[in-house]
Amino acid sequence: MRPLIGLTMWVAPHDDDRTYPTPYTFEFLHRAYAYMIRKAGGVPILLPNPSDSTEVSCLLGVLDGLLLTGGEDLEPHCYDEAVQTDTLELAPDRDTFELMAVRKADELGLPILAICRGIQTLNVAHGGTLWQDLLEQRPKPTDNHSRGGLFYRRFHMVDILPGSRLYDIVGRDAIKVSTAHHQAINTLGNNLKITARSTEDNVVEAVEFPGERFVLGMQWHPEIDENDEATCKIASAFVDACKK
Repeated sequence: MRPLIGLTMWVAPHDDDRTYPTPYTFEFLHRAYAYMIRKAGGVPILLPNPSDSTEVSCLLGVLDGLLLTGGEDLEPHCYDEAVQTDTLELAPDRDTFELMAVRKADELGLPILAICRGIQTLNVAHGGTLWQDLLEQRPKPTDNHSRGGLFYRRFHMVDILPGSRLYDIVGRDAIKVSTAHHQAINTLGNNLKITARSTEDNVVEAVEFPGERFVLGMQWHPEIDENDEATCKIASAFVDACKK
């Protein structure tokens, strides 16, 4: 059986300027995430953003794994901070659902793959904090990880910790990754281990759970090239964990 893997979705409010405007909020996801999961042998299931804990439990209860996708910023109150920048793009409904989903996945022992916003959600769900804006807040030197233009044309190197799950998966101690974020992990969450950092400025780029359970978060976007060697290995390792 192919494992069922839940993919979280972006939230966009009503907009009269849309080609097909409606009075409803939009929930959507770039197809690249689904392509990556399908190619690795999983079945992608798009998850809405419910706020009811019973519904969250029902959704997670039928899944074999959880993929936290990229997207908007988390509200700072989720990690007990006041807003300190005017660069935030927020989706409070998504925050509520994803934080509950991570905790339910932990309860059920589900594998988790967390990408970009996903690694930030994973960290916050375990008691960690974020740099609300890397360039504004993090001590220098800090590079601009969200340079303008198309993110699938922006890359930098990350150094991977030997002996980590990520190292065992990709088989290398450094890889080139796609960058598109202005936030990142500040204080590390409980039960998480840092396993990769940006070569240029030491920003946290990957975390994981120690032990057998597959929980892996990365700040970059592996889904932008489903044929990339490291992407294929990461997606396959995640789907294989979901099959078990």
